[in-house]
Amino acid sequence: MAMTAVGTAALERPAPTTKEVKVWSALPLVAMVGIVFAICGSWRWYQQMEGFKSGLDASEAIFWEKWLPLFYLNLAVGGLFQAGIPIYLWLTRDRALSKVTPEVELQRYFLFFAMLVTMTVTQTIAIVFGATDAAWHQVVVRDTSLTPSHIVLFFGTVPLFTTFALAAFFYALTRIPDFSRGIPLALLLAVLAPFMVLPSVAFNEWGHAFWLMEELFIAPLHWGFVVLSWCFMALLGVVGQSLPRVAELVRQTSGGPAIVR
Repeated sequence: MAMTAVGTAALERPAPTTKEVKVWSALPLVAMVGIVFAICGSWRWYQQMEGFKSGLDASEAIFWEKWLPLFYLNLAVGGLFQAGIPIYLWLTRDRALSKVTPEVELQRYFLFFAMLVTMTVTQTIAIVFGATDAAWHQVVVRDTSLTPSHIVLFFGTVPLFTTFALAAFFYALTRIPDFSRGIPLALLLAVLAPFMVLPSVAFNEWGHAFWLMEELFIAPLHWGFVVLSWCFMALLGVVGQSLPRVAELVRQTSGGPAIVR
């Protein structure tokens, strides 16, 4: 009688288990965004305290004392997490994705979206630091590539959002069935966009070092940053491709009629 009341949807859904799965929770998103704000806020506070006091001349001993440790710390922590998170996600990948229940799959989609939102928030903060960097160059003469604004922006914030990009990419690849079957171009572009900062920064620094161009946003040296910003728009494609499956999972987990794919 229960099967008649539910209809064909009951035949297409896995048998219910005694263990309930909490499909959605705001805690992962709040935690990730909170960590980002805490780290970036600390960087900005340090810039405010030490920027003009010890960061005006890279040849002075105080610069090496105050700013080089932060530079090395950013490189070490960024490299550790960028390598460690993908390796962990791959080693702990779900080897039975065909047996994932709709509740668990929907839960993973929400966590995946939380990573994408956090990456977008971090990129927005990077743009704010980028405006600070431009203002710094208009006030202080660029002496080396390592300035207080560069150490935070290029060696801190950029590795931070590339870490979330890698985490989102490998999480989708190893936990979500649709992404395990094939990598969408939109996801590939959205993940590669942060890494396009690296050649853009290298070309930018080389040009400023040899051409001594003025800090103008329309300078050809900055065009690479525009291209990588366009690639970030591919995130909308990732969400758009995921929504039909998410809607189907919502129908299945809420007891409505499921759509046969």
